Amino acid sequence: FSLRLARPPRPLILGAAMLREADAPLANPVPHTACGLRIRDPQIAVLVRRTVCLAVLAALVSVMEFAWCATRERGLGGAESAMGPRFVGLVVSLMLPVLAYLGAKTNKRGLMTLFCAFNALRAFFLALTLVECAMSLRWLHFCIDSCNPRQRPLRHDCPTQQDWDWACKNLHASQRSPEQCFDYLRGDIGELDEAVEVALAVGGALAIPLALGFVWGSRLYKQLKGGGTISFIP
Repeated sequence: FSLRLARPPRPLILGAAMLREADAPLANPVPHTACGLRIRDPQIAVLVRRTVCLAVLAALVSVMEFAWCATRERGLGGAESAMGPRFVGLVVSLMLPVLAYLGAKTNKRGLMTLFCAFNALRAFFLALTLVECAMSLRWLHFCIDSCNPRQRPLRHDCPTQQDWDWACKNLHASQRSPEQCFDYLRGDIGELDEAVEVALAVGGALAIPLALGFVWGSRLYKQLKGGGTISFIP
């Protein structure tokens, strides 16, 4: 006797092939590329791309802000003291894209922690600088409106001789008298107003990528904290 096996019906063959194709992506997922990194999860890939790009954007805006303010705020009282925190903020901003990329590439939770912390630190120095510039400009307006040194008597809250000496020093004119400093400020107050307004606008624009970078960086940190990975080497 010859035993002949019946061939399975064609619909069963097609159904089995479809099941194998459906199971294939689960067993061997297609990697996604983000900023040169190979990432299995497409949502994590989008998150990495957004985080790194925003960090680069924040660094570029910080460089332009620092260069512009260094050249335009020379005449603003207290501007030299404001350059200190602004320089620290610039250094922190330049570290952001490095930390974001290396944290995602090496799957190091500590680097992602530093990235989130540096975003918060940069936002702090940004707020400190903007508040100091705004307060300095408000003080200058008060001096021009109410403290003309040629008029007597002066208000009790007007600048003293030591205050005028400090203002003159920040104006890079230590030999000026209070009257000359007053005239200098009154002539340049319009330009100072414009400089501070631009600084506030740029600072507000910079706060957006810093806030989003902190939120998205926190999500990547939670991915690593939960035992997951971001990128892999095939």
